[in-house]
Amino acid sequence: MKQVICTVSRLEALTPYVQRAILIPAEPVEFLPGQYLMLHLSDDDKRPFSIASATSAATLELHIGAGRADSYAGQAIDYLRDHQQVTVSLPGGEAYWHPERHEPTILMAGGTGFSYVNSILMSMIDQPRREPLVLYWGVRKEADLYEWPRIEHLAANHDWLTVHAVVEEPSAGWQGKIGKVHQAVLADFADMSGYDIYMAGRFEMVGIARDAFIERGMPRERMFSDAFAFIE
Repeated sequence: MKQVICTVSRLEALTPYVQRAILIPAEPVEFLPGQYLMLHLSDDDKRPFSIASATSAATLELHIGAGRADSYAGQAIDYLRDHQQVTVSLPGGEAYWHPERHEPTILMAGGTGFSYVNSILMSMIDQPRREPLVLYWGVRKEADLYEWPRIEHLAANHDWLTVHAVVEEPSAGWQGKIGKVHQAVLADFADMSGYDIYMAGRFEMVGIARDAFIERGMPRERMFSDAFAFIE
């Protein structure tokens, strides 16, 4: 990984529990869609966060879920708030999208795992594309869908893109999908053999989804998630 000094350009609340950080690198950086960076809190404390930006972007965008100041992510937010400049290392991760791949694709995210699939989505939009792309974003409540109006707008302007929000604890007026995000995928795809899938979220969820999708015919080599490095 390459070490780069970044200026903290903006830190803003997307929800009471999610912060967006915009970092401006002091020099050009290269990464592939879906890779992550390591934020250096100290020489011995480096924490991974998915890069939400498209590879064409001049800035590095992070979506950090931080419910408590003393939590793992909360400490990173406090560090970004207290420092005008920070050091990052990048790129990391093997679950990236290759721009030369033009396969029918599913993007599946739980919570702030959306940052991972957003990088892939925005990079795909930068490339000529005709193959279908279906995005599923699972959250606990509708208020957690912090980027949903933008995603719906993208879908309305790209006929190859379909998007679904999946809410575990919906309000009475919710009209979308309900339940676990991987179950929503299973409900829509009886045969998954012809698709690539990129997944981000809690490791337990990714492991359950992987096994269920294999049963639906999806080859393991067409499934991508950094969680696979940490689960059996």
